[in-house]
Amino acid sequence: MAKNKQSFTWVAIILNVLTVAMELAWILIYRRRLDLEMLTMFTNLSNLVCAVSCILYVVYASRKIDKGKEIPSWLVTFRFLSSVCMVMTSLTVGLILSFMQAPFPKGHAELMLSGYLLFVHTICPLLSSISFLFFEKDTFLFKWKTVLKGMIPVVGYAVVSVLMNLFRLWDGPYPFLKVYDQPIWMSFAWLLILMGAGFVFSLCVTWIKSIACRKTGAG
Repeated sequence: MAKNKQSFTWVAIILNVLTVAMELAWILIYRRRLDLEMLTMFTNLSNLVCAVSCILYVVYASRKIDKGKEIPSWLVTFRFLSSVCMVMTSLTVGLILSFMQAPFPKGHAELMLSGYLLFVHTICPLLSSISFLFFEKDTFLFKWKTVLKGMIPVVGYAVVSVLMNLFRLWDGPYPFLKVYDQPIWMSFAWLLILMGAGFVFSLCVTWIKSIACRKTGAG
């Protein structure tokens, strides 16, 4: 069992290294547009946080293989939160924004398969999520407070972005955040949808992760 867990850890390290490499790739492609405005986008924030969590995981996982020290619980939580954000990023684009951009499949091709968007909306979320859910075999139990904890980044971003738009400090950056371009009830509806989506995605990540860990004796 120990050797099996170590092999999982090696795969996780490889996936995290690949994720960081892909994150660096989109930054290089996007470098001419790097400014503070990029930090208003949930996608960019999620990917930057994901990159940091992946780097930390590689460091601590390497130490785990070398010295047998377990991954600290705070890092497991950090990886969990970044994974929820990445799942939220990818599925929101795939299920909402792509259809708002253009009819299927044109909208999906534009927002999920073109330029740097291929990395931030598709490749990086996929690599990081697969690693966290199926190969990072650290103790992870299903708890409702964990599900609620996973909503914190999503809810935090939703509230801050709506307030920033209300005070006209931001313009969007997403169509459904432009409070002055739509009725008040629609803004509230979108806020509830985002919070509901955050709950569902956090629930799914928590549930799948706990089952995967339990099957290998890590949960």
